[in-house]
Amino acid sequence: MRFSYAHDAGLVRDRLDGFDTPRTYRDDLPPRALPWPTVLQLLRSIECTNRAGWRDLCILHLIAYYGLRPGEVVALRLDSIDWERELLHVYRLRHTFAMRLLARGVGMKAIGDVLGHHSFYGTSAYLRLDVTMLRSVALAVPGRAGGRHA
Repeated sequence: MRFSYAHDAGLVRDRLDGFDTPRTYRDDLPPRALPWPTVLQLLRSIECTNRAGWRDLCILHLIAYYGLRPGEVVALRLDSIDWERELLHVYRLRHTFAMRLLARGVGMKAIGDVLGHHSFYGTSAYLRLDVTMLRSVALAVPGRAGGRHA
């Protein structure tokens, strides 16, 4: 593939013969997650006719909507709830939650803030590069049929 279009068209002075691609690793895909409609179907399937049903719904809701790990849900206590400020105190949120925010267009800095990270590197571990998604937004090279070099 030739990357010298901008130089040949007089748009840039220096010739560009290639560029660094994002580093990918084997099995370095976004974390596996259920499609959101499936999660909603699961939540709707819980019968809330008794305390056990309501408990199960609350547990799965916390996991699905707030990204808590099962161990984090188990660790919750009544004093985890700040009733006056309407806050539930948890210490960390997870991959599916982070990827869902990213898919909704939330920026990486905001996601890192929600996750409680202090650096870009901490957040990037939760937001692995989705190469397929990047390919879907690539722009065709102007003046080339189908964006490919003949």
